[in-house]
Amino acid sequence: MENFGILVPVQVPWMISPSVPYLRIESPESAPLASVTFIGFFQLEGDPVNRAGPTVISDPGSFVPSDTAKGSQHRLVRVLFGEGAQVRKRPAFSDLEVIPEQSYDWSNVFSGIQDGETPEASVARVGHQWKITGFCPDPGMYEVRESNWLREIGLDPNQWRHYILLGHDEYVEVIAREYEWQPGQVLD
Repeated sequence: MENFGILVPVQVPWMISPSVPYLRIESPESAPLASVTFIGFFQLEGDPVNRAGPTVISDPGSFVPSDTAKGSQHRLVRVLFGEGAQVRKRPAFSDLEVIPEQSYDWSNVFSGIQDGETPEASVARVGHQWKITGFCPDPGMYEVRESNWLREIGLDPNQWRHYILLGHDEYVEVIAREYEWQPGQVLD
């Protein structure tokens, strides 16, 4: 299978909601920015693992900026990509995989069940890592290093970055020089 690159999790305090990500792309014609908005999950203070059970979230509507990302497990998140962004949105690779997982190197991603580990132990390990670092070990947004896409379009990987954001039934890929994220309205 073709190698599409090495996935490196971005360092953020949230994860893209794996069940209802609500991935939305905005590419204003008048600005050199593209943005991707989604439902983000934040770990609450003192709670290493979400034990609240299922949460029903209605259509969140348009993004409304917030001055803080604290105090709620679910909120909209907007990631802004800088200069010269190229964006593509694709459907899930299959019913079982959002992207063709074997085509990427996942060695930098801390999640997943390790040899001899139960699913519960894996969740606890990842939750603990998230708690002590403040960054989600597997946020569903990654920089793709040694990217095929950058090579295909002839962009210098020292100046450009390839990002991938995983939803449930689709994913978004962006090429940009940089990104920043903003917290939005609470959804809980």
